[in-house]
Amino acid sequence: MKHTCTTENRKPITKTVGMLAELFGSKIKFSKEFADQLVNLIWMDSRKIESGDLFVALKGDLVDGHDFVEIALNAGAVAALVEETAMDRYTSEIQAKLIPVKDPLEALQNGAREYRRLLNIPFVAITGSNGKTTSSNFMKEILSVGFTVGTTHGNFNNHIGLPLSIFRMNGMEDIAVIEMGANHVGEIGELCAIAEPDMGVITNIGYAHVGEFGGVENTAAAKFQLAEAIQKIDGLLFLNGDDRVSVETNMKREIPAFYFGTRDHNSELATNVTCSSEGCYSFDFKDVRYELQIPGKHFMYSLLPALAIAYRLNIKSDELQAKVKEIQPANLRGTIREINGVRYIEDCYNANPSSMKVAADLLRDIPASGKKIVVAGDMRELGEYTDELHRDCGAYFAEVKTDIVIAVGDHGGAVIEGAKAGGMNGESLFVCPTIESAADLIRNIVNKNDLVLMKGSRGIGLEKIFPLLEGVTA
Repeated sequence: MKHTCTTENRKPITKTVGMLAELFGSKIKFSKEFADQLVNLIWMDSRKIESGDLFVALKGDLVDGHDFVEIALNAGAVAALVEETAMDRYTSEIQAKLIPVKDPLEALQNGAREYRRLLNIPFVAITGSNGKTTSSNFMKEILSVGFTVGTTHGNFNNHIGLPLSIFRMNGMEDIAVIEMGANHVGEIGELCAIAEPDMGVITNIGYAHVGEFGGVENTAAAKFQLAEAIQKIDGLLFLNGDDRVSVETNMKREIPAFYFGTRDHNSELATNVTCSSEGCYSFDFKDVRYELQIPGKHFMYSLLPALAIAYRLNIKSDELQAKVKEIQPANLRGTIREINGVRYIEDCYNANPSSMKVAADLLRDIPASGKKIVVAGDMRELGEYTDELHRDCGAYFAEVKTDIVIAVGDHGGAVIEGAKAGGMNGESLFVCPTIESAADLIRNIVNKNDLVLMKGSRGIGLEKIFPLLEGVTA
């Protein structure tokens, strides 16, 4: 690896207009007064700007950030990064606060790469079809036992967000954990060129964004750009050894990797796996027992690569054990809430066929004295595979012995077709075109002690059902 963790001799990096302008590659000479101004955060959204921030004017399909430069400056931005050809759009007073470059996005990305080099710490990059954010959060929590950890800000994991996340680090971090998202071939490679990761984790390869990628093989090729980047610098790569596509993809590439999972061929092996009556899993790893306090076997797969890296960084196992017991999922990602005696698995952040099945497994594993119900929202970005994959999920709901399926959205009919084909009774299957109709149905058919899985793509907004149910007797 290029970098090693150290907690010694770290000093905060002072971000100034002049320092950032140099990283951005601007050739303009600024006054000392302007160049010495301190910069807090960098935003490409003028609505987020506060005093001391820097605004990046980016051109989008519908909006041109150059139209909001004056608004950002009036909101307190100390400077704005703009396209040099746009300078004549502004008054001389505004021009004095601008950093002109040929291409603001390219300058932002190149600047982030140079800033990453100034940080001079190991970066752990995480990508995959499912579980990226949960795995990133777990990695941050686990590594924080021994180190100060920089991390992705919110969902800033693409070609714009990743640079902004890197610039949020202050130089006092010992290691960084970054999430890499992609919905087209080539994007992960671009992100690796910016972040230059030392370690990589591919959570799995599934059907997320398969409509954009054009097939699972293309999805695998896109995600494995991280593996290829790690190979070039002899870094550490961790792959899900229980995920068939990941294993088969790397059999063709033969990239050195550590495999995590529950099957015997994995080097990062979870053994003696048990499940509590609440659906929480425990397992042994490197002869140490770890107990998750959140229900769902899939969380074990988010934890294993974090433990594997912590083990290599010599973090004490007893401290890791305590931390694992504290870990909770991010909002909308598998938390359980109760409304009037009904338990709801709130997994509304996003969905694709793989994660939908994992969530159904969780519903199956958690004991309940009442009915087990799936409220399944549409899955997006599946392209020509949309109907087929919705039917497949419906069939899986039948396979795991779900009592009732409520399908919400435009593709609910395909889900119900699959559930019927899997053997479910038509009287237990419902299609709701809207959130409101789904809430009305839930009020009528859900009873105390039932367990309800709420799972769908972000655009469906299944979480909006909860306010409609609050205060209503089930």
